[in-house]
Amino acid sequence: MMKGQLITAAWGIALAFSVSAEAITYEFSEVEGFTNGVLSGQAGWSGEAYSVNTNDNGSIMIDNDPAQQWIAAFPSESFDAESNNCFFVSNIVSWTQVETNGDNSIFNVIINDSKSGETPCRLSLERRANYSQYVLNLKSDDGSSNGWKFFPENLFGVNGSVDPDSDEIGFGFSLTKGRVQNEWIYSITLENITSNSILYALSGTMTSTSNLYDSAVLYAGISSGVSSALNGTSNRVIKSFSMEGSYINYDIIFDIDFQDMLGPIWNQYHTAPLRAWVYAHITTNGNGVSDSSDHYLEHRPGFSTNNAAWAGDRDQVRRGMLFTNSIPEMDISDTYEFSMDYRMFAENSVTDQKFVDVILTTNNYTGNWGTPSSEQCFGQGEEGLDPAIGAYQLGFRLEQDNWTGVGGAWPDGGMKIRLDPVNAEAHAGVINLNELGITNITDVAGDLESDTLHLIYVAEKTTNVNVWACSLTVSNPVNQMSWTFSEDLTNAIVYEAAELYLGLASRDGFNGIAGYELDNLYSRIINGTYVPAVNWSYALWADEKGVTGTATEDDDGDGLNNYGEYIFGGDPVPPNGSEDQGILPVFNAETGEYIFSLVGDDTVVAHVLSTDNLIIDSWATNETVRVTETDGLMYAYTNLNGTAAERKFLKIEVE
Repeated sequence: MMKGQLITAAWGIALAFSVSAEAITYEFSEVEGFTNGVLSGQAGWSGEAYSVNTNDNGSIMIDNDPAQQWIAAFPSESFDAESNNCFFVSNIVSWTQVETNGDNSIFNVIINDSKSGETPCRLSLERRANYSQYVLNLKSDDGSSNGWKFFPENLFGVNGSVDPDSDEIGFGFSLTKGRVQNEWIYSITLENITSNSILYALSGTMTSTSNLYDSAVLYAGISSGVSSALNGTSNRVIKSFSMEGSYINYDIIFDIDFQDMLGPIWNQYHTAPLRAWVYAHITTNGNGVSDSSDHYLEHRPGFSTNNAAWAGDRDQVRRGMLFTNSIPEMDISDTYEFSMDYRMFAENSVTDQKFVDVILTTNNYTGNWGTPSSEQCFGQGEEGLDPAIGAYQLGFRLEQDNWTGVGGAWPDGGMKIRLDPVNAEAHAGVINLNELGITNITDVAGDLESDTLHLIYVAEKTTNVNVWACSLTVSNPVNQMSWTFSEDLTNAIVYEAAELYLGLASRDGFNGIAGYELDNLYSRIINGTYVPAVNWSYALWADEKGVTGTATEDDDGDGLNNYGEYIFGGDPVPPNGSEDQGILPVFNAETGEYIFSLVGDDTVVAHVLSTDNLIIDSWATNETVRVTETDGLMYAYTNLNGTAAERKFLKIEVE
């Protein structure tokens, strides 16, 4: 069964937090009522150019002749576009490559305002025979292309005439209604099901006609593009087809495009300074008068051309801004999302040059971000890095580093991503500067200006107490490349905060044209669907996780039995489970604190045992914990052992 594999693999935030979902999957099997023969008329489907084969769990095959083009097939089901605002369609396919020709569409999944294959919004998988490549291309119903990307044939398991049969490939897209008329947020995913690998994932915005945006009913379907004779394939098989309509419930905190703002200094839209009103300025026509040119926020302290327009230095270092319209207390499973457009102007040659900080903090500007210092940035204050400051923060920092420091493009280096303010020296990953549009940084004639990138930062308040699932996605619409960096961070102060504030800051100085531009700042809370479990139990957990063995068996073979995975919040199912044993106990040698977490199940009784001699194997009970919670969340406990003993061994025994 392939059902659900693609949906759960790598879809964007829209599907991850959807509610009221209407998910439908067809595998064209006998169990679903299909029989061998023409698809049209079976289970409400249309589609004369498709034939059903119920063998091997079912599939359909495209068998249109050369005279047929853009032949579509639709199920009887449709999307209720008045009750839902997010729509998803995907399929899982395979084919045989023919070497002699082929430069056109092989498969399409489509969303349209009618049951027609003409002018739909479609995601196409296309072949380019002359280059041994395939193309993924998302087209709006207005004909514009989004997310165009080339892939070598070997990623699909194809090797010319030596191995012409493809792996099973899943691809699809979601559309979520945007903030303005005809705007959509799209997410594209391409996956090799056979090798269990994500080949491509991209999110962005696109426009459509009003016919698609305003339609009360939308339809999902498939299209054959052109015949096999024209695209150089045979045995075009669709293993499954999925569609899902859902409603994304969210609250907008702010939405700023700077077009209606005047310079010289950004002191509008519920903002307050971090230290002084000299963090950045809004570009206009130089006279502080609104015009039709593109306005954006600029922080480039050494770029005299822009600063001279305002008769003074407006972009100073160690400055920042706070949004005083606070983010209200988030419920469990809620997610905070912040997105912006970002253009970087690189230094000629530099190591660890800090660019922009984006910070979620618990205090507004009158509270100085949780400490006496008003010069705070990502995980640091006036005196440098400080974990005590980071304890009040979530967020991310972007830096420029040279190629020797981060292994980026030689010799230009990379953009370093930091996600943990408590451990602000650790980086989550690096992006090659060349892939951002920056080249030859040591050359006077080098291109130091990046493409306009789109950044999406999310922080989910997870069901594990004090734990946030944080990620930053960087997309380059110019080359359709995207990168996602993720970390789970434990932060009790932010988790329990009654309200949060978003801040922007810049720590380091810049030379020449270096700095950055920001635009289209968008902040929202996506409301989760978490409902606390009543009388949570091992049996409920095992059923939800798909555990096949008994409580004392070890399904994933990682050395911790299934009941232990339940107690500590681990993943019991291979292959991912072998790397996740949950929240294991830790000992703080400086304070003597033994910290451990237990699942919220009031039948759980745990004993903290200690000994100073493993040979004798005599253990004393330090403490007994009887869990009182019943909601299935993870709760932390602390047992104080002191530091006087020369050696001590601790363990947890669960009844």
